[in-house]
Amino acid sequence: MGPTGPIIAKRRSRGSAEPGGGFRYNGSVVTREDALHRLVYAAGRVDARLVVDSGSVRYVSEPFPGVEFGLRLGGAGALLFMPETDLAAEDWQDRLVRRLEAARSYLEKFPSSRAARPSGRF
Repeated sequence: MGPTGPIIAKRRSRGSAEPGGGFRYNGSVVTREDALHRLVYAAGRVDARLVVDSGSVRYVSEPFPGVEFGLRLGGAGALLFMPETDLAAEDWQDRLVRRLEAARSYLEKFPSSRAARPSGRF
């Protein structure tokens, strides 16, 4: 999709620009835990039925730096990619919400997404 849509991730090599699994963008370090927290926060703002798979969150450096993560809506799921520029930007909340709204629209097209009920869990 376009610049505000989800980017489907392909299998990439593991990498980390910082010790401890974080990465650096414009002088700030975003850890894996920070990335997970930001994704869960944005998913909750978009739709309580969206579930970020915390075990799937990992930093990738090739071909573009960012975070790969799983997102579920009912029985529908996708492996997505969030660029580090979005995660580390000052307006990360708005950027992530826009991308996760597009991901929700994509997942809603699958019949298995209709089984999703608000759970309040991530």
